[in-house]
Amino acid sequence: MIKKFIYNLENYKIHQVIGLLIFLFFVIMLFNFYLVQKELKTLSVKNRIAISKDIDYSILSWIENRINNLESNEKHLPKEALLGNEKILKDYLDIFLNNKLYFDTVQAYIYDVFFYVNSTMIFDFRHKLPLSEEINNKEVFDRPWFFNTKKNMKTTMTVMNYHGVLLQETINICTPIKRKNEFKGILCGVIKIDDILQKLKNMHFPDNAYFFIIDKNSKILTKIDNEKKYLLQKAFKNKSINISCHKPEQIEINNDFITIRKLKHFDWYIGVGVKQSTINKKALERFTANSFLLFILLIIIILIINSAHIFIQRKVEKKKDEYGYILAHRSKMCEIGELISGINHQLCQPINSLSLLLSNTLLLQKQKKLDKNILSENLIMCKEATKLMSNTIKMFRNFYRCNESVTKFSLEEAINGVLHVMHIDLIKNNIIIEVDYLSQKNTVISVENFLQQILLVLIQNAKEALQISDNFDKRILINVDVKDDYTYIDVIDKADGVALEVIITLFKNLKASKKKLGSGIGLYFAKKLAEEKLLGDLILHSSSSPTIFRLSFLNELKTKE
Repeated sequence: MIKKFIYNLENYKIHQVIGLLIFLFFVIMLFNFYLVQKELKTLSVKNRIAISKDIDYSILSWIENRINNLESNEKHLPKEALLGNEKILKDYLDIFLNNKLYFDTVQAYIYDVFFYVNSTMIFDFRHKLPLSEEINNKEVFDRPWFFNTKKNMKTTMTVMNYHGVLLQETINICTPIKRKNEFKGILCGVIKIDDILQKLKNMHFPDNAYFFIIDKNSKILTKIDNEKKYLLQKAFKNKSINISCHKPEQIEINNDFITIRKLKHFDWYIGVGVKQSTINKKALERFTANSFLLFILLIIIILIINSAHIFIQRKVEKKKDEYGYILAHRSKMCEIGELISGINHQLCQPINSLSLLLSNTLLLQKQKKLDKNILSENLIMCKEATKLMSNTIKMFRNFYRCNESVTKFSLEEAINGVLHVMHIDLIKNNIIIEVDYLSQKNTVISVENFLQQILLVLIQNAKEALQISDNFDKRILINVDVKDDYTYIDVIDKADGVALEVIITLFKNLKASKKKLGSGIGLYFAKKLAEEKLLGDLILHSSSSPTIFRLSFLNELKTKE
């Protein structure tokens, strides 16, 4: 099998295979790029959700530390402060706010006693006097932080749009002051909104990611691109986003994919965006670089394969040349045998005639009956016999002579020469040859010897096909037609035809002829002679009913200098 593959390697179109491989390489690369893009989008969504959870957890941890600190301080609030001792309350609030690690401002409401912010009294409930202009005679218990904390009797968080002391947006974390399950007041720690935003800014984010915070009123609390800000606010106002803490919303704005989720304990929404165009650009750059390296590697592999193919092809060609040389040598030996056989058949009759004439002449001479007229007639007949033998030897010598010279010759004479060589063999097998010249032009300029060699192969094939055929029509038809620049010679027989499995390798396989009196060169060499020497072709024009082999060649072959 391996040997057969090597000998048929020339039939494989290696360059077409290489082109197909390069095409498949690009298809696979494009498909991989599509998969990479798809995977990047999936990872991007997971990454955004993870970042938003980290931010939520970070804020929640930060807030819970302050809530725990506030609730711990509430439990240690002195009893005297609850009874109206201002000095103890002031000292306590100063200590509570001393390092401002947790709160920017603290405020204490002692039920029906007074209201303090830091160490300053804001309202004296005992005398019902506001001691600060910020109160403007509005009761403290109308404030949201007071109302929510007292109503729920647990720690609450309230976002204030404006704080009278800090003069900005704040978060009021308030816990009820309880003693023996009795409401005694409220203790609050106040945090600036900017503190939370500054903490978020200090968090580490990927280079292509950004975040923003937006409240329930569509107000964006962090800095963000104006165009994105407008589109986000529009989406919130149109209520096109339905978000919860556990169900994030995925939106796309200006080719950026954004994940939005609600923060716990706040009416805020945290949004994490990824600049998809930047990610795609970097991915494309890496993909292009890797693809280029793979392409270079593929080219190197292809060059190696091509070099190996050329090397193997040269080895195969060398083997073919060696095999062809062996077959050519065998062909010459077969031709010599065929020449001797043909000469034997052709010379047998004239030699017998010459022998009879000489015997007859000697007999007449012994009997003294030989006169001048009989001697003259016998000598003339001997001369004709020797002339016939000389012409026959000359014909065989010219036919089998390896002469590649381009000459002008008659097609009729060339074909008759082939038929003369095969005359005895054809008669012995009762095969008739009919030649039909379809055009008036009969001379060509080509290599007569090669033309005769090809015709000899075709006629021998037709003869053998007729020998094994049951068809009673034992004729071989030869049609000769000269058209324009080419001459066409069809060799036709009505034998059993050529099998399909034989047609595929009819002109390709190097094989010696199986004919008893064949030339030995076979159809492979005949086609090779037609293509390389006569600049024409040899084809199977019809495989059966009838079988037609067509030889075509140039009418005027240029003489090699």
